[in-house]
Amino acid sequence: MRGISKGVRLAAMAGAGALLLAACGSDSDTATEEVVVEEAAAGSGLSDIRVAAVIKDEANPFFGTIAEGMKEAAAEYGIDLVVEYAPTLNDEVGQANKVDTLAGQDFDCFVVIPISSNNLSQSLGKVAQQGIPIVNIDSPVDAASLEAAGGKVTAFVGTDNYKAGVEGGKKMKALVGDGATVGLIAGLAGNVTSNARIDGFKEGAAGLTFEGPVNADWDTAKALDAAKAMLAKNPNITAFFAANDTMAQGIAQAVAESGKDIKVMGVDGIEAILQDIKGGKVTGSVSQYPWVMGKLGVEACIVAAQGGTVTEFVESPAIVVTSENIDTAISGFPKPPGEYTNPFPAQIQK
Repeated sequence: MRGISKGVRLAAMAGAGALLLAACGSDSDTATEEVVVEEAAAGSGLSDIRVAAVIKDEANPFFGTIAEGMKEAAAEYGIDLVVEYAPTLNDEVGQANKVDTLAGQDFDCFVVIPISSNNLSQSLGKVAQQGIPIVNIDSPVDAASLEAAGGKVTAFVGTDNYKAGVEGGKKMKALVGDGATVGLIAGLAGNVTSNARIDGFKEGAAGLTFEGPVNADWDTAKALDAAKAMLAKNPNITAFFAANDTMAQGIAQAVAESGKDIKVMGVDGIEAILQDIKGGKVTGSVSQYPWVMGKLGVEACIVAAQGGTVTEFVESPAIVVTSENIDTAISGFPKPPGEYTNPFPAQIQK
C-alpha cells in the first residue's frame, strides 16, 4: 500500500492528459472533475490503500451510478480512489490508454469495466505483472486473452447477465402470451454481456417468435432506427427486448411514433427508465443496481489489497421492474429494495 493524502479523490477524466479542473460540459479532451471527501472514521487504518477504476463512458447514467457506488465505498473506508471513464462508449483504444497511464502510478488494485471482452487485456497484463490485483465488474474480461497477456482477474462482480435475460424473458412471455413476436435489439456485435442477455431472454421467453437480434451498439438513436426498420419489415411485432435501457428508450420512441400498443423491456434499471416505466412509456427493465456493483467492486479491491482471499464471482442483485413494483424501485433508487449479499465488510481489516 502506498501512502498519499488521506480521503477520497475521484478524478473523472474525459480524456488522457494532465489534471485540470473544468466545468461540466467542457469541450476539452482533458476536462477533469476532482472531488475530495473527508476520510471516514471507520477507515482510519485504510488510508494508504489506492484504488484505480477504469470504466465505460460517463454519458451513460448506468456507469455514473456505478461510480457513485464506488465513491460511497471509498468514503466509508477512507481509501484513495481515482475513477477514469472511457472517452466514448466505443473507444476501445482510448480506454486501454487510461489503464496504461494508471499502471505506472503505484495503485494497489484496479477495478475495470472493459468496452469489449479483450480490449484491456494487454494493458491489464502489465498491471498483473506488477503483482497488482484486478477486480472486473459488470462486463467480463476474456480470461484467455488476459492469460495470454500474463494476467488474471482476481474477482468478477456483477449481474449474471444470462439469468437477467431469462427473468426478463419470463416476464415478457407472461405479458404477451405464447406465439407473440418479439423484436430483439442487441448492443455491440460480439459483446459478451449483450449476447448473454439476448440468449437468456430467448430461453426465458421460449415459445415466442423472435425477430433479430439487430445490433444498435448501445446507442439510443441507433435503437430508434433499428426498431423502426423492424416494425416496417414485420408489423406483427408486439414487443421489444433491448440489451440495455438506453436502447430501450430509443425503441420506446419508435413505438410511440408507430401509434401501436407494443411492450418494451430493457436491462439496467437506470433512473430515467424507471420514470419511463412510471409514465407508461416503457413496460419494464431488469434492474441491475449498478450502485451495488460499484460499491462491491471497491470493497473487493480493498480485501485483495490487504492480501485477503476474494471469491472469484460475486453476484450483484437483479430484479425485474414493471408497473407492479415501480414505486418501490423509484423510492429506493439507486439501492435495491431489501438486503443483498455482501461478503466484504467482514473481511476488511480496519
